[in-house]
Amino acid sequence: MQMMTTEHDHATSESEPFASLFGWWGAEGNRAAKAGLKNIRQLTADLQQAFSEAYSDEIKTLSAANDRVSRSFQGFRESRRPEEFLAAQMDLFTTLMENASHQIKTWSAFGTKVQGYCAVATREAAEAMTNRSREIAAKAEEPASRRSAR
Repeated sequence: MQMMTTEHDHATSESEPFASLFGWWGAEGNRAAKAGLKNIRQLTADLQQAFSEAYSDEIKTLSAANDRVSRSFQGFRESRRPEEFLAAQMDLFTTLMENASHQIKTWSAFGTKVQGYCAVATREAAEAMTNRSREIAAKAEEPASRRSAR
């Protein structure tokens, strides 16, 4: 017995557990499951990309902040007069505040992206369910109209 590993076989095998469930609902199992899996894969890919971008930006920001904090502490060590000490202190404080601000912007943008991706996925699922319910209602009306024609 030869083992086939085509994309079609893989998609079919992934959707088989859902076929009976979709059949119970009156949906065409493979078509509905494949469409659902495709949407989930796209959402997953979008979420992974958004997180990767946010995480990469976070690492760059923290690395730059680490360098600035090191220089600020060096300024503390080298300060000889009170105004030099205050300048180093203000540089450290400024660095920390800029870093916190950038983190808030980064993760806020990430949250906005996630919200957008989830909204699209929800809208697509609702449209698919609406279309499918219309198809089922149309099929249900056909036998009823045949009975009334008798």
